[in-house]
Parts: sequence; C-alpha cells; structure tokens
Amino acid sequence: MFGDFYLGQFVDDDQRTALRTQLLRFLPTEFVLHKHALHARTIQLLRRECPSAMLSFVDPQSSFGPQRLLQLVKENSLLDMDDDSAPKGEWPDLLEMIVKDGTHPEPAFSQVLSALFLCSAYLHRCCVARLLMSQHKFYLIDNIDRERDQLVPFISKQLEEVPARSNMILDAVTLRNLDILPDPSNPSVNSLFQYIDHTVTPFGKRLLKEWLCKPLYQIDAINKFFVAGFVYH
Repeated sequence: MFGDFYLGQFVDDDQRTALRTQLLRFLPTEFVLHKHALHARTIQLLRRECPSAMLSFVDPQSSFGPQRLLQLVKENSLLDMDDDSAPKGEWPDLLEMIVKDGTHPEPAFSQVLSALFLCSAYLHRCCVARLLMSQHKFYLIDNIDRERDQLVPFISKQLEEVPARSNMILDAVTLRNLDILPDPSNPSVNSLFQYIDHTVTPFGKRLLKEWLCKPLYQIDAINKFFVAGFVYH
C-alpha cells in the first residue's frame, strides 16, 4: 500500500505547538518547502526537531497556489488511473469538498492547496505523481485543537456523520512536560520512553517512539505524505 496523502490546515501559535506535534506524529523524512513562504524561525524548528530529514526548497522565484494545483492536475491527469476503473477527471471525495467540481477552490483553504501543489509538483518532477495521486487515497489530519483546526469543521459540515475521536492527542510541549519523551536539553531527567525502552536496534527505538507520539495514526515512513498549511499571526 502506498500513496497516502494526509491533508490538514491550522492556525498555530508563536511557539509552533501544533506544528511540533504533527512533526512528532508523522516523523517526516523530507520537507518540500518554498523558502520565501516560511519564517526563518519555522525553518530552524524543522531542522531542530527533525535533524535527519531532508529540506528540499523549490525555486524561490516560482509562484504557487490553488490555481497552480488545478493547472498541474489537469494538464498531467494526475488523478486519473491508467485503466477505465474510474471516470476521467474525477477528484477524490476529500478534495472535491474543498475544490468544487475540480475548478473552484475554496478561498479559505488556499494554504493546504498551495502545500499540496508543492508536493505534487515535486512528485511530478520525480515522475511518480500520477502513480501515487491516482490512487485517490487522501485523508484528513485531525488537529490537536479543534478551535484552531480550519479543515475539520468545514469537512464536518459536508458530512452527515463525523467519526468521533477515539484517542486523546497530546501536543509536543505536553509530551515533554510530562516526561513522556526525553528532553535533549536535560538528559539527566528520566522519562517514560527511557523507562520502557528495551529495544536493541535503532529501528526498534524509532518505532517505539512512533507508538508513543501518534496513537491516532499508524503511518509507514515510506510513500506517506503529510500536507499541511499553517498560519502564524
């Protein structure tokens, strides 16, 4: 199974709490960024929280936005399968809610659509965009703070029944304050992770941390894409 896209959009605080939490839950291996669209503090946070992840910057002179996404998808038929199992030009249900008829993007969700364009354009340059996106496996990220989540409330209004959250999600700051994860700045303080960590391989250690940090999702590290738009006031 491959080609899963997780979409989300949220308004974050000055401490980047929501972003820190998503980074712990998804453990990204690569970021696709538009350098001029991110604050320097945000880029520093990405380097600090995910030191082993690659940062791939797109051309800073290039434009990006919902209309560029629509153009890219249409010109290259990124959402169409090679066989006749699905109608041509059909958008996944989740995207259809925020891009009506595949031609009218909701203005309120320009951030997540812009982020999806950067991801799609990058995958297209790698010649795998259609292979992955034509699977139509687009899912919603449930943010830790419903009041700041911009996508879930909108989607909820479009659906008759919204699945209830079955797990409490702790943000990144809480995970450290409760000593669930070790604090790199104070290694002498014991944590839950250190207490239960009896792994013998680096892979096992990463997997254990993954289980602790993101109980809501079980996401493999390969061919899974976290696409989010966020705003800092």
